[in-house]
Amino acid sequence: MKPIARFFLLFTVFSLAGNVASGAETLTVDADTAARMAIDASTLTLAAADRVQASRASVKATEALRLPVLSVNAAVAYQNAVPEFAAPIDGPGQPPTVIFPNIQNTYSADVSVSQPIYTGGAISANREAAQLDQSATTWSQRLTAIELSNRARLLYWSAVAAAAGVDVAKAQLNRTQRLLGDARALREAGMAVNAEVYAAEARFSAAEVDLIRTRNEEEQSLAFAERLRERGFPSVEVPAAGEKAAV
Repeated sequence: MKPIARFFLLFTVFSLAGNVASGAETLTVDADTAARMAIDASTLTLAAADRVQASRASVKATEALRLPVLSVNAAVAYQNAVPEFAAPIDGPGQPPTVIFPNIQNTYSADVSVSQPIYTGGAISANREAAQLDQSATTWSQRLTAIELSNRARLLYWSAVAAAAGVDVAKAQLNRTQRLLGDARALREAGMAVNAEVYAAEARFSAAEVDLIRTRNEEEQSLAFAERLRERGFPSVEVPAAGEKAAV
């Protein structure tokens, strides 16, 4: 996993913890707690949940296609005024009869109901496809949670291993330092040659380099702690294997 991706996931895992336990001095987590934090705080979890919700809505929409459809339409039209045409067709002395009236405003409304009777299996096929898509998105959501949990656990144990590696490197440095002192003392007593002292010095230098390397690995694994302190959270601790989470 790339360092940027590792840092992002570590920060995602513990940023939620910083918001929840902001009143505590130190947050100590175990692998299970880190996995739950990763699932709860990740945007991938939210995206997967949204996809499941969208697939459920698609299933409802395809099932609704079998139901009758009720449509209501209304319209209003305004026309320019035109001269009316009237003629005295009722005889002398009678008012003229309007043949073409001046109708400026027109109104209309209608209600229609439609029911699909035969669609060649299109509705059933769409409903089945929507149901399969819902099943696929549900499994994808579970897979996302499993992947986030596994990644969080991997990063957690990487941090634990890095911390343990520093302890091992320190112990090895102390051991090589004692062996170097013994070799020099033996040389002064005439019981060892310079080659043995040079070999002890080489082992001591290698142990110093190894300690620097393991400390760098530990700092990279726990870089999220600095980000949490910037957000007001005092410190984050990753316990050794087997220890329980505590807030």
